[in-house]
Amino acid sequence: MGDSIGWYENGDTLVVDSIGFNDKTWLDQLGHPHREQLHYIERYKRVNATTMELEVIVDDPGPYTRPFSARRQFKMATTPFMQNPWVCSVRENNLHKESLLAPAVAPPANK
Repeated sequence: MGDSIGWYENGDTLVVDSIGFNDKTWLDQLGHPHREQLHYIERYKRVNATTMELEVIVDDPGPYTRPFSARRQFKMATTPFMQNPWVCSVRENNLHKESLLAPAVAPPANK
């Protein structure tokens, strides 16, 4: 939902740098806003054979007073990914897209 470029840094970290967003999406699933000026940087690093670290840096002068970052580690799953087949229909895909475009907070009902 933006324009991204990527490169490897220090030979072991994939950096994805994204700009060019529109303001029709949210920053996250909690509904935090962003503007078209959003600059979003992701750094993916393999810590060891079973762990990957993701660092995200968010810089958006519209809704936020300064850039902020978050870091999280992910462990490799010990079970097969697709134990049960998933069925994804066009209808389910459209419902998912509609949920992404819905407002983060429902407007108050008119009385």
